[in-house]
Amino acid sequence: MNRDRLYLGIVMALIVSAVIYASYGLLNSEKEGTHHVVSVIVSNSGSDRWNAFKEGLNQGADEVGLYLNVVSAPAFTRVEEEYGIIRRELENGADGVVVALCNTADPDGRLSELVPEDRIVLIDSDLDLEGGHALVQPDAQAIGAAIAQMILDEKETVGKTIGVLTGNQQTLSGRQRLEGFRKKIEAAGREIRFCAETDQAFLEEMGHAPDILAALDSDAMEMALDYLTEGGQISDCSLYGEGRSERAIYYLDRGRIQGMVVPDEYAMGYESAQLIQKQLEHTESSTTQIETGFISVTKEKMYDKEAEKILFPVVH
Repeated sequence: MNRDRLYLGIVMALIVSAVIYASYGLLNSEKEGTHHVVSVIVSNSGSDRWNAFKEGLNQGADEVGLYLNVVSAPAFTRVEEEYGIIRRELENGADGVVVALCNTADPDGRLSELVPEDRIVLIDSDLDLEGGHALVQPDAQAIGAAIAQMILDEKETVGKTIGVLTGNQQTLSGRQRLEGFRKKIEAAGREIRFCAETDQAFLEEMGHAPDILAALDSDAMEMALDYLTEGGQISDCSLYGEGRSERAIYYLDRGRIQGMVVPDEYAMGYESAQLIQKQLEHTESSTTQIETGFISVTKEKMYDKEAEKILFPVVH
């Protein structure tokens, strides 16, 4: 009889424990709230230049409980392509989007019609007109000036010709990079021989290569490296610019790139995840535009502690 009572007592205790555990789980899940689904839309999303950004994005999403979908996308040439993907992702159930626009004009406010401002974070692509969108990006004009300063720090620049591969001038940040670069160079009394945006214009100018070539964004750096390392062309021009890809870091280490500005894209990804969560949760915050940093680095300093944090980010 005592054995039966003991057995019944154990069974009852297990049942009570299960009920308490289930109730706790239900209450706890209500506290945690909904896990939002966010689509990330960037040009040429499979490129390794986005690796650091994705690492930061994943870290930030893990901390706040976001479900991320980095959309497989080509290199965008028209903003309509991006808008079409944004529309598709929202129709398929995405709660919000993180987007790097290839064209920031948006004169008719089409972006706000497509997606409410509290469901989108822009990265490195502020709109030409103030639209009140949440934004995460480095100071583009300061990046342009930093590239120019690295050139001016080179010995014997007086009398040398300077060519510029501008990168995408359809974005506000692209134009700000060029503005920052031009102001710094011209203030130092140097002249810019050419500014080229497209492959064709660049190839035509490189028929008579400048002494110094500046590539003002990551895509421009890849274009310059294509010409200088893979096209069989012979040119000893010094190369400076913005870079982020593993390839660019490799050529910095090899000395083919003399100096490189590297945005902290890990931080840009992390802050983007944190900010879109606040947008979707309608969390009160006075900060909806976040400026991330960058470093200027040469071969000699690329393994310094501070440089390694940005060149080779590791999620802890």
